Amino acid sequence: MNSDHKNELVLRLLDGDLSPAQQQELEQLLLSDPETREIYLDYIMLDRLLEKDQAVTIHSLKDLEQKPARLAPIFWYSAACFLILLAAAFFIHTSAQPPSAGLQFAQNTSFSIEGSKSDNRLEVGQQLTVDYGAVELKLPRNVTATVIGPAVLRIRDEQTLLLDKGKASFQVSEDGVGFQVITPRLKAIDMGTEFTVISSWRDYDELHVKTGEVIVSPLFGGGRSIVTKEACAIDDNRSLKPIDYADDSFQADLPEQVDLLFEDPFASYRIPDGNISEQFPPSLTIDGKSLTLGIYNPAGTGRWYDHPALNDRSASSGEAPFMNSPNLGFLVTSSQASIERKIDHIKANCLYAVGLTIGVRIEKLNQRYLSDYEIALVSGETILASETRKSTHCAPNDFARINISWDSSKLPAGVESGAPISLRISARASKKGNAYLDFCNLKASRLRQSSE
Repeated sequence: MNSDHKNELVLRLLDGDLSPAQQQELEQLLLSDPETREIYLDYIMLDRLLEKDQAVTIHSLKDLEQKPARLAPIFWYSAACFLILLAAAFFIHTSAQPPSAGLQFAQNTSFSIEGSKSDNRLEVGQQLTVDYGAVELKLPRNVTATVIGPAVLRIRDEQTLLLDKGKASFQVSEDGVGFQVITPRLKAIDMGTEFTVISSWRDYDELHVKTGEVIVSPLFGGGRSIVTKEACAIDDNRSLKPIDYADDSFQADLPEQVDLLFEDPFASYRIPDGNISEQFPPSLTIDGKSLTLGIYNPAGTGRWYDHPALNDRSASSGEAPFMNSPNLGFLVTSSQASIERKIDHIKANCLYAVGLTIGVRIEKLNQRYLSDYEIALVSGETILASETRKSTHCAPNDFARINISWDSSKLPAGVESGAPISLRISARASKKGNAYLDFCNLKASRLRQSSE
């Protein structure tokens, strides 16, 4: 018996459309067949089995206006009969240690694998972070994923990928039917297809189905069927809405390389602990009043940062997490100011990515100087993508990594191919004092995308 028939029986159960003979057949399969139990469990989890009287809503986007069918009484009877069995099957299934995933990276990709000494395998539970570039994952059950950075992901088990951030295109064979992708906003269950998930690059996550069918739902929400050339978006309010399918959303193959457009030169400055250099790279243009720029090497003694890792006299190299050298660039303003660095002329169908480290400085241990800031990719006065203080978090006296990406396949009004694209760092002082914004480890890259 093939998987399609088992899926059909489960879907008929959810629709309350099982004949007596089919009911008996399904019950026997649930008791004896692990694959059927797995299919059943996925759908029950998706549609909130434990929420009484909740309607299951698995529909095509073309049927969004139809009212969801209520579950037949047989559903609740079957659920009661098999709940313990299914729970046991689920925990046995997820506790097994599945095979690792093979990794292949595009040339010049910047990445890290949590707790790993190997660059070509990703084990269950390990976090893969891609600052920029691309990686191909050979997952269990003959599933291939091409992930474009900036991205953060983990393999939860042999049929589940957790995509916290990034753009990932999946090619799933018949062996991989039931494969799941979970983001902070959505859950997608593959039914044998090619599809793309875009997570946390905007205020919503996206699903684009190139071929086949995917069951998608907000986390803890009812699911809908998305089929060939359909797409949807899910926001923080768990609102699912149809959007236009983008032919260029699917990344068919691993790109050969990512082009590194620039990186900061701060490492080349020889500055003793706690000292400042007023020199600054001439490639940065300045806009604003009451602005001071410089490069400094903070000491881990309470001056600027009370951070032991920054003390070169300690066992460390004088670098805090995310830093690529002991030096930081800094911007100080009593009003509002920005610096800008041109990185490219816009090329069609490319993914531009910028990463940098932000530092929040303390000059007095009981006083915090935290500016309002914005890190943005811009073309002229048009903001293409940005991160602000409201959307990022950096603890006082510490550092945080920020990654921004922008897809040039969708140009905003007033921006054309060939126009300049720049990185802009802006800060605005509060009424309590000056704005201190520190930054380092700046990198900008360009990756040419392809759906061929």
